[in-house]
Amino acid sequence: MSLFTRLRAGSVSAGVVPYKFVLLESGIPKADRAHENVEAFVAERAGFSAVRGWLFLHGAILEKHVVVEQDRTGARFDVTPLMVSAPFFEHPGTVEEFEGLCRQISLPSWQSPAPIVRDAAEVDRVPTARLESENEPGE
Repeated sequence: MSLFTRLRAGSVSAGVVPYKFVLLESGIPKADRAHENVEAFVAERAGFSAVRGWLFLHGAILEKHVVVEQDRTGARFDVTPLMVSAPFFEHPGTVEEFEGLCRQISLPSWQSPAPIVRDAAEVDRVPTARLESENEPGE
């Protein structure tokens, strides 16, 4: 399954993850450093994991983001202060794949094209001769 197909499927589950103010040993988490904020939080506190995923911005832009998940309960929260709350969904792939992707991905609306031939039997029903209306005048 293609990356875009997996991202589309995953985006259906997107929801706003609540923000939680925390202090790190290095200070207050920075707005533009989600990955570093979460890695520091997880390193400083046992029982929490990083969840890599995407923020759904402006309806069609996905931006890499990371939130915290409490291992025992599965509860998720965001330790990175954001300008605007945006729905988040977990990356539907490996950590290695996620790390290798661009910071932002455009995911515009897209409809799958209708199949040209649904069944081999339909091929036999396609006329091979041109219709009379397709003929040039005088042919």
